[in-house]
Amino acid sequence: MAGGRRQVASNGAIPNLSMYFPIFNSQFSILNFQFSILNFQFSILNFQFSILNFQFSIFNFQFSILNSQFHAKTIQKTLPFNHCTDQFRFDYC
Repeated sequence: MAGGRRQVASNGAIPNLSMYFPIFNSQFSILNFQFSILNFQFSILNFQFSILNFQFSIFNFQFSILNSQFHAKTIQKTLPFNHCTDQFRFDYC
């Protein structure tokens, strides 16, 4: 639109916009296809990160078990020896 008036073809007819719709439709279908490929790539990336997250959760679980075992041994070493808890020397308490 130039100057608020419709563009008119050289023969005085208004241009037919319906001939442009197949071009727009094909361009949007190509764009849609590209976005679907991109979406598929992101879904693969998301799946890889979920596998990595699962492996880290297994590692975290194993490390927490190791940490609890180490903590239990540390508590056993730091407790003062009480011979009354020894089952073989319980009769001397």
